Amino acid sequence: MAELRTGRAHIVKSVPVEMVKELESDPVATVVAAKGIRQVYYPLNTLKKPFDDVRVRRALNYAVDREAIVRYVLDGRGEVRPAR
Repeated sequence: MAELRTGRAHIVKSVPVEMVKELESDPVATVVAAKGIRQVYYPLNTLKKPFDDVRVRRALNYAVDREAIVRYVLDGRGEVRPAR
């Protein structure tokens, strides 16, 4: 981002979500969003309690509010995949 601001870079990718609005408000910058394959996940040790119980893992999976993560953490920039 520093390189973009100084004019040393003309294209950047993987802009941090918290900086997108700033770029969008810059009259010189053009923000283009592209679908990607980035997935965010948190591994669990399924050999230790309570995660050794598949019912606990399923409950945790369904307890995560994916829509809220996209809306508030990613500022609406993302899509929710169905829980498995």
